[in-house]
Amino acid sequence: MNDPKLKCEVCGQPALGVCSSAFGAISHAYCQECLTEGREVWSTLVGGLAGVGGPADLVDWAKPRIAATCAFYKKTEAQLWQEIDQLMKDYDAYWMRQPKEQDSGSQ
Repeated sequence: MNDPKLKCEVCGQPALGVCSSAFGAISHAYCQECLTEGREVWSTLVGGLAGVGGPADLVDWAKPRIAATCAFYKKTEAQLWQEIDQLMKDYDAYWMRQPKEQDSGSQ
């Protein structure tokens, strides 16, 4: 039975339940329509694809899910890859600002 307080994290409609994302080790609440269409939470899609080299490196099963998610959020796949690129630049910049560990030479 559905919990009436549980909302789909993609569209905000009443959720069917919570399940794993196809794009990372994270779970979200999804409604039946978003599950059926293969839609994902935008931030999970962006973060989950950050380790992929680019669109040419995608596995076939991911492509319709990406297309469905982009269409739902009214974004193009080019915008998706731009956000992924920016995320990776921000990630690299963050780690470049961190203090370097001193190598003690011992293990």
